Amino acid sequence: MNFMDKVLIVGSGAGGATVAKELATRGVEVVILEKGRYHRLGGERGALGFYSGSISFSKFLRNLSPGERSVEGVEILRAFMVGGTSIVTFANGVRALQEELRSLGIGLEEEFAEAERELGVISLPESLIGERARILMDASRECGYNVKYMPKFIDPSKCRSCGSCVLGCRYGAKWSAQRFIGEAVKAGARLVTEAS
Repeated sequence: MNFMDKVLIVGSGAGGATVAKELATRGVEVVILEKGRYHRLGGERGALGFYSGSISFSKFLRNLSPGERSVEGVEILRAFMVGGTSIVTFANGVRALQEELRSLGIGLEEEFAEAERELGVISLPESLIGERARILMDASRECGYNVKYMPKFIDPSKCRSCGSCVLGCRYGAKWSAQRFIGEAVKAGARLVTEAS
């Protein structure tokens, strides 16, 4: 038996979901273990069920701070659910360390472009830019900065600009790892939820 005939993947977030999809669609037998489950998205009370850390509903509403804290006091947001933390991120699709890697002889242009196509990374239209973002952009321009819109993996035709990304997009506008999990399962992968 080849060691790649069967693969166990722990976690269904962006990393686990991507590996599961790639392997399952190539005929590898895949089992995905996920600590969480599927949750209803878009509501504050529902978010209490999938964020890590010990929080209360009143603290969540008051501080919008549902996560754990590091020793240094940095907030760490983790969601235990199918799709992991990709469910509650703000869908920023920025290329990271591209120039630094290129200077080391590592060219990832094709990989970046492939990921952007697969995730649907685009700059959002002006109509979906929030008031606070506009104020920040205007102030930055006044200071002489060349401001550009943040590339996002959001489908603008589905986005309601509700500002509830951190609660999970109930409209399906934002890419999440649940899409890749769905493709993996469709290709034969087995998903085990509430695995401890």
